[in-house]
Amino acid sequence: MENLRINQLMDIVIEGDTFREYYPVRIENIDEQSLFIGMPMKQGGIIRLQIGQEIRCVFRNGNQYYTFSTIVTGLIKNPIPMLITDRPTQLSKINQKRAYVRIEVVLPIEYRLLGDSDDDLENDREIFYKGQTVNVSAGGVLLSTDVRLEPRQLMEIKLYIPNYDPFCSKARVLRIFDKVDFRRKNIWAAIQYMEISDAKRDKLFNYIFEKERELINKAYKQ
Repeated sequence: MENLRINQLMDIVIEGDTFREYYPVRIENIDEQSLFIGMPMKQGGIIRLQIGQEIRCVFRNGNQYYTFSTIVTGLIKNPIPMLITDRPTQLSKINQKRAYVRIEVVLPIEYRLLGDSDDDLENDREIFYKGQTVNVSAGGVLLSTDVRLEPRQLMEIKLYIPNYDPFCSKARVLRIFDKVDFRRKNIWAAIQYMEISDAKRDKLFNYIFEKERELINKAYKQ
């Protein structure tokens, strides 16, 4: 499997009850039967996976993204926490590649609501609401907001990314996730970018890739 190599950055994709979670990891070693993958981390803690659990991984090679599924066959605690998984025998190309890589990061975001025509929401078109991201991909964001939104609602967003110009795009609400416990005060909305250029999307991808490296390096220093 020539596309997989030691130090390869990947995302482990874990399916939650309402949305997917993506955890950046790194391949530490490879042998004929197995991959040795750094343990996924979240907020400084290890994500506990079980032997026998199936996981899906996404990684980039050049300008192409690939995905594969594998089984956790062992756990290593020291000196570096690692998963041992079956080495995949087949990789699948991802056509909409950039939309599949997602990182958990809190970034400020402003948005205004748009109507289906120029007459819709005429009084609201110049009102910008504030929120923040829960996670970000080059295909969309998970937005935390105290404004009630509806699926298929159109908006214009302005995402503030460190060391980059603000990212502006027309967008659409895909799904709404209501509050699930008392700790979450806001509503979460999955937002999909619309009508953005490849240059804009590449800037987002570059930020995500840089952030993945930062998160992995931070996890290994703890």
